[in-house]
Amino acid sequence: MFERIRHLASLVSRDNVAKGLAALGRGNFHVVLRAIRNLLALRQAVSAGSTKRLVPPREYEPGVSLVAVIVERFEYDDDALVQTLACIEAQTFGDLKVFLSQGSSSSLDDRGPNAVEVRSPYVVRIEAGDFLHPTFVEKALFQTEHLGFDVVSVGEGACGLFRRTFHARDDLSDDHVARRLSEGSFGAESGRSPRSVEMQEEALFRRRPGRRCARPRAGRVLSDADTKVATPHTVVAKTMLRLPPVKARRTLLLALPFFLIGGAERLLAQVVRELVEGGWRVVVVSTELQHMGPNDTISWFETVTPEVYALPRFLKPAQWRDFIDYLFASRRFDAVLLAGSRLFYRILSDLKKGYPELAIVDFLFNTDGHVKLHRDVMSLLAGVLCENAEVRDWCLAAGWRSHEITLVESRIDVTAYAEGPRPLDLVERLVIRPEDIVVGYSGRLSEEKAPEIFVEVAILCRQEPRLRFVMTGGGRLADEIERRVSRAPAETRIKVCGVVDDVKPYFTLYDVFVLPSFKDGRPIAVLEALASGCAVVASFVGGLPALVENDVNGYLVPPGDAAVIATHLLTLAADPNRLAALQIAARQVAERNFDRRFADASYARAIESAVERVRRSVD
Repeated sequence: MFERIRHLASLVSRDNVAKGLAALGRGNFHVVLRAIRNLLALRQAVSAGSTKRLVPPREYEPGVSLVAVIVERFEYDDDALVQTLACIEAQTFGDLKVFLSQGSSSSLDDRGPNAVEVRSPYVVRIEAGDFLHPTFVEKALFQTEHLGFDVVSVGEGACGLFRRTFHARDDLSDDHVARRLSEGSFGAESGRSPRSVEMQEEALFRRRPGRRCARPRAGRVLSDADTKVATPHTVVAKTMLRLPPVKARRTLLLALPFFLIGGAERLLAQVVRELVEGGWRVVVVSTELQHMGPNDTISWFETVTPEVYALPRFLKPAQWRDFIDYLFASRRFDAVLLAGSRLFYRILSDLKKGYPELAIVDFLFNTDGHVKLHRDVMSLLAGVLCENAEVRDWCLAAGWRSHEITLVESRIDVTAYAEGPRPLDLVERLVIRPEDIVVGYSGRLSEEKAPEIFVEVAILCRQEPRLRFVMTGGGRLADEIERRVSRAPAETRIKVCGVVDDVKPYFTLYDVFVLPSFKDGRPIAVLEALASGCAVVASFVGGLPALVENDVNGYLVPPGDAAVIATHLLTLAADPNRLAALQIAARQVAERNFDRRFADASYARAIESAVERVRRSVD
């Protein structure tokens, strides 16, 4: 306990204390606790490894696939089997050989019974109809190779990866062989399974007492490892390098703090898509704790690249650095794109020493946030991406040369956002009258976005019956916003809708969009609001002055000033012609200035230039 307090004290800064006191003042104790947990996790991740016993990497029989995947078919139909085989073939780790264990007749193979002798050092058993996440095998192999586990199983059943020597020999004999795959990919959780984890472990450890088992329930390792492999260049890492190369122009690692709903995450998912479509191989890593749930955006990235690793979901903080070292040993990265991961800022010096040709590029969204960490590592960086002119000017003042800065202003597909009548389902569900003026907030519920100011505005406008307030989004302040709304005067007309699958219908519903941020960059939500024909009332901060022009498509106000925002809304409610003029101009401004179709996307080109600069300097 005293050691944890000492570690926490070493991480406390004036900025951290100020943020913590502000959160406590709002009653957000859970926000402070989560911040403390992340600070402790960061300290553990940075300092891990010094007390562990080093062990040499394992060696295996050459020429034999590292993993044998045994698919138990039973009574399931061919479609279920095909789907399971497809998820195996999609694994990020590809040195797999697949066997089908037939419990009933099959139309897929009529060759008759064949005895199978499995020589692979690792075995995965899965039932036809179950699903493996693309990263399961690779994560499981890392835990066995680096942490010394003999079994890694998913949280819901018997599906898992075992060392072959851990199995009884007769468990690896199959009646039929339906198919073999020499290459595949990688994954994480499965669906149903014939036996519970408890039943499986009871049987396994009755036969093999004293062995170690990692059971990543919801992707988390439950056992400690007191050993550390002496090098990240294990057989698993070397096998990844020996596999047929991924056809990619360059390989990039994107380092995120977390996967939370927000404009930055949407922009970064768009960046990843642009890079992949341009021929890049992209690996995504997150390095901070977060709650899984409706606010989770990991799927935004997984739809573009299978190589997505939320480290806190399957490893303890002391093991994060080892996995990062493994990724570098197995991927041959050309570049790293930083996007707020504090852990990567702390380890950049070591990474640069180990990989001098690595091009490290930082993505800055505003002039607050992690700019102090940015200054600390500037000498290690090859360039910086900015999403608005304010950040570009800050970079120039900080000492960056103009050719090392790339201003890539975020844009959207304006045609995807509709003008026109309000969505009937939302009108009915929220009881919106034809004469109502709908004022919207959509975005992250976090301190810098000031969503509590939006609630205060709704309270100030409660005497105007035509003004209706609607909020969507999730985040750290979700509970506080619910409390504030529940305590508002009865005549306050505000509806909190939480996280929604598709925000576009809500923007069509809004007449006015309000963003009362204390800090911001170039928020995607404002671009979406303008494209949807909403007048915008936003804070005069960050890149917002480049999006909103006073009395043209909306109004700029002092950050967090509820009274001024309320005055503008009441004025527009009294002058519908003025509101209509702002709405028309909003759409025109979006079509003219913010449509992605007419922009020269240059994320890939900027990172490519950084790679070339670094290689020239090394040569």
